[in-house]
Amino acid sequence: MSRGVSAACAYPTQLALVHEMRTDVFELQLPFGATREQALALAAGLREALAEKLGAEAREIGLATGLSNGMAGQGTLSAFLYDKAAGGAGLVTRLAEFEWFRACLERAIGWLDCGETCDHGCPACILRPDMNFGGEFPDRPGAHELAQRIFARLKLPAELQVFGAETRLVGQPLSEWLERQRLSGKLRALTLYLHASPVDWELPEWTIVDFFKRAHEMGIRATLVVGAGTLTDKRFEMAQKLDLYRICAHASLATMEALPTVAGVPLLGFVEIGSDFMGIAAPDTPDIRPGPNWGPIRFPVSSR
Repeated sequence: MSRGVSAACAYPTQLALVHEMRTDVFELQLPFGATREQALALAAGLREALAEKLGAEAREIGLATGLSNGMAGQGTLSAFLYDKAAGGAGLVTRLAEFEWFRACLERAIGWLDCGETCDHGCPACILRPDMNFGGEFPDRPGAHELAQRIFARLKLPAELQVFGAETRLVGQPLSEWLERQRLSGKLRALTLYLHASPVDWELPEWTIVDFFKRAHEMGIRATLVVGAGTLTDKRFEMAQKLDLYRICAHASLATMEALPTVAGVPLLGFVEIGSDFMGIAAPDTPDIRPGPNWGPIRFPVSSR
């Protein structure tokens, strides 16, 4: 006859076990007024489009929504895509490239335009087995409208098309974009122009300083160009000269009488990627000063 289980041997109920995993994540901060239901459906549409473009399986990519902070510190709703593979597989990171994001968003509009005119997604459009979010149901029609609104905003205003019809957004901080080009093995050379007065430079905090060393180790040619009068400017202090000297351990230094502009916009530099040459300009004055705020560039523009 069993005596049963004593209280000391009892086990807890309603216990959730979790684990921690690192992977690649893409975040899309949505316009004011977007709902979580729209965000879920939009993320699902982007997943289908990205998987299709990559030739991968949609089940390799997870999706979620959540709150985050915008550039001004305001609360905002975000849609997230992430690689389900531990450590990341580099799938969702492609969306950080503007051309990839634009192409995938355009295709997502097609995925969200369901021929069955469903409300919450169906097997004919974006519904997948992992889209069980409790009481939240994807708003497929709302996400279709939201995707169209976001896509319309991606069109570059005429005043920023400084390179003509071929002008396009870089779409991410320039230092991050250059690092991606370096890792791809296609970056051959780059020339950067140091605009603004040297009194405004913050070279030790320049976001691209460490990049020069990594580029030098890969044999990538880097050149920094300053105005002809910069090195003799009385405001150019010795500490700043030493900072510039340290950077030039991994880059060449050149001077120009006047640093170039295009359509009145400062030219940040040129890069050689494979057999292509690309110019990069920044219309916002704070973005051209070497320092911690160099190249966040809300509207960096370039042309092949």
